[in-house]
Amino acid sequence: MRITMHVSREFEGKLEVFVHDASTLSRLVAELEAKAAARKKKYRYFEVVSAVQI
Repeated sequence: MRITMHVSREFEGKLEVFVHDASTLSRLVAELEAKAAARKKKYRYFEVVSAVQI
């Protein structure tokens, strides 16, 4: 699955697009993996925009 999120390092700061490709068919697991990957890159705020099977 490909998860696309809007992420930011500060509250109401500049939004960036973050894309994560997960090797699972579960949307929930893929979103959790994407959020963990975003946290590793020091993003604190995120909103899931889309989840698409690829």
